[in-house]
Amino acid sequence: MNRTRTYLAVVIYGLYLYYSSRSFRLAAKCLSSSFMVKRSHVTIWKWVQRYTFLADRFRIDRHKIRQIFVYETLQN
Repeated sequence: MNRTRTYLAVVIYGLYLYYSSRSFRLAAKCLSSSFMVKRSHVTIWKWVQRYTFLADRFRIDRHKIRQIFVYETLQN
């Protein structure tokens, strides 16, 4: 059985998909539909285990508080 190495750009994109969706299966499905590269959810799990040092680049703070300041002046 011949194996082909996955390009690093595809691996990084797969990691980005996982950290965006928090699902290995969804990341694998999106990766196969966008790049036509079929990788299983187990493969993406192995990538996450191997490249944990890159996790800080993809950290998304979903509970970040956004503040809006409104300055209004009342004129009579």
